[in-house]
Amino acid sequence: MMIIGLLGAIASGASYPLILLIYQSVVDSFVAIGRNQTGFEPTGNVGLGCRNKTSSSNDANLSPYDNIISTIKWYAILGICCFVLLYIAFNCWIITAERQVRKMRYALMTNIMRQDIGWFDRRLPSDLSVGLLVDALDNIRDGIGYQVADCTALLARIFGCLAYSISVGWKLSLVFLSISPLIIITFNVTVGISPIDYTNSMGFQPPVVRGDIEFRNVTFNYPSRKEKQPILNNLSLRFAAGKTTAIVGETGCGKSTVIQLIQRFYDSEQGQILLDNVDIRHVNLHWLRSKISVVSQEPVLFTDTVAENIRFGNMSATSEEIRAAARIANIHNFIEDLPEGYNTLVQGSRLAGGQKQRIAIARAVLSNPKILLLDEATSALDAKNEREVQIALEQASKGRTTIVVAHRLTTIRHADIIIGLKAGQIEEQGTHAELMKRGGQYAQSFKLQRIMDPHDEDAEDENNDKHEPGMLHNRI
Repeated sequence: MMIIGLLGAIASGASYPLILLIYQSVVDSFVAIGRNQTGFEPTGNVGLGCRNKTSSSNDANLSPYDNIISTIKWYAILGICCFVLLYIAFNCWIITAERQVRKMRYALMTNIMRQDIGWFDRRLPSDLSVGLLVDALDNIRDGIGYQVADCTALLARIFGCLAYSISVGWKLSLVFLSISPLIIITFNVTVGISPIDYTNSMGFQPPVVRGDIEFRNVTFNYPSRKEKQPILNNLSLRFAAGKTTAIVGETGCGKSTVIQLIQRFYDSEQGQILLDNVDIRHVNLHWLRSKISVVSQEPVLFTDTVAENIRFGNMSATSEEIRAAARIANIHNFIEDLPEGYNTLVQGSRLAGGQKQRIAIARAVLSNPKILLLDEATSALDAKNEREVQIALEQASKGRTTIVVAHRLTTIRHADIIIGLKAGQIEEQGTHAELMKRGGQYAQSFKLQRIMDPHDEDAEDENNDKHEPGMLHNRI
C-alpha cells in the first residue's frame, strides 16, 4: 500500500503541468483570434526559446466561448484524475500509518507489562497513558500518514513543472532559476526572522569576560502591553564585576524584567545594555547565555538521577566536578545519604523545596558562569530551608557578578549594593546600613517585614553571631 500511495502521489503531482498545457492552448486560441481580427503578424522571433504554437485556421475561427467550452472537458477530466489519484495516495498512507501505530502500541503495551513493579513506581501514570500511549503515537501517526503523500505530491509537482518549463522555453526557465535564491531570501524576510536567534553563529565573542553590566538609558515595555506605561523608563544602573547587587521593589517595578533583559529574552526599545562596554545586541547570543546561570524561584528538575540533573549545567563535566559543585551548593552530604547517592532518581516529592533548590544551585555553579542571576531564589522556602539555601548562594556568588531579585529583604542585607526600583526607575540605592539610615522605602519595608515575621531577623542575628558580615559561609 505504501508503494501504491507513493505512485498515486507522484502521478497526482506530476499531472499538474498538464493544466499549464491546457491553459496554454486556451491562450494561444485567444491570441490567434486577436491576430485574425487585427491583421497583425509578428516580424521577428522573441528569442527566449519559447515555441510559438499557432492554432489552426479552424481554431482561429472559433469564438472565445467555443474555445472555453472545448477546454472545460479536459479540465474536468484532469481534475477528476488528480482527485482520484490523490485520494488513493492519502488513504493508502493513512491506512498504513494506522497499521504501524497499532503494531507500535501493541509492542509498547507488551513491553510495559513485562516491567517489574519498581519500574512503575519510578513513573507517573500520566506519563504512560498520555505521554507514551497517546501523544507520542499520535505524533508518529501524523508524521508517517497523509503528510508523506502530500509532501511527495508537492515534490512531484515541482519537478514536473520544472521539466515542462525547460522543455517549452529553456532560456526563460534558466533566467528564473538564476534568481530563485533571491526569491527564497525574500520569502524568509516576509515570514519574519527573529533578531534574537540563539542558533545564529554571528556576533562578537570577547576572549575575556569581567562581568561588568551596565544599563544605559534603557526604556522597555513588553510587546503584549505596548499601550501601557513602560516597565523600565530611562533606567540607568551598573552591576559591578565580581560584586553582589540586590534589586528590590514592589510588584511590577521591573525587577524580573532586568533579569530577562540581561539574558536577552527581549531587546530594549531605547538605550543600551552593555557587557564589559560592549552592547549585548552585538554579542553572540549563544555565547552570552553560556556565561550566565540562573536560579529561579521554582527549580526545574528532570526525571533523572541527581548527578545527571546537576550535569545539565555542563554536559562534559566529570563526576569529581559534579561533586565539587554539590559541595559549593551545600548539598553533597545530603546526596551521599540518599539510597543510591548521586545515582538516586529524582522524582515526585522525594526532595524538599530547599533540597531541589540547592541541586539547581549546584547545576548553576557547574557551568562556572561569570554572571549569576538569582530571581527570588528563596522566596518560596521556609525559614530553615532558606538559611541553608542562602549559605549555598553566598558560596556560589564568590568571584561572580551576582544580581539578586529578592522579596525577603533579610536575605540581601549583606549585598555590596542594594537598588530600590519604583515604576521602572531607581528610587534609592546604597548598602543596607546606608538605606536604613536614610529611612526611605527600603527601611520601612525592612521594618515591616521584621514585624510581620520576626523569625527572619532572629535567623539573621544567629548567622551574624557565627559569621562575619559579608563573609561566605561553608557548613558542608
